[in-house]
Amino acid sequence: MGTIKVKFKDYLEARGLSAYRVARHARGMSPKTVYAIASGRNRPSMDALEKLMDALREITGEDIGLDALIEYVPTPEGELDEEARAWLGDDLGGELPEYDWGEEGPPEVKPVKYEPGVGLVVDEEG
Repeated sequence: MGTIKVKFKDYLEARGLSAYRVARHARGMSPKTVYAIASGRNRPSMDALEKLMDALREITGEDIGLDALIEYVPTPEGELDEEARAWLGDDLGGELPEYDWGEEGPPEVKPVKYEPGVGLVVDEEG
């Protein structure tokens, strides 16, 4: 498991560019969206990334790839993300109290079978 790191702000800083300048060149994209991505408040959609790359190519003349703006950062082996730590930290094992079925007791168990296009159905023959 890993995460996607947005490197747009880093790219701008490394080249001395402002979000304002990119916003002026990013056709079909609101300046607010460019600023939000540059500040890290918003994660860019694929459409936004395409527009940002087009604007940056126009400004810098560089052939900019997706790897200039985003990066996949894998979780180091042996290190767990927050969700995995939460699951592992919970005590999901152990004995459960007996379920109270009420006066009628547990329901009758009937065999089921899978029928393509229908799903699970009670197998009257089984």
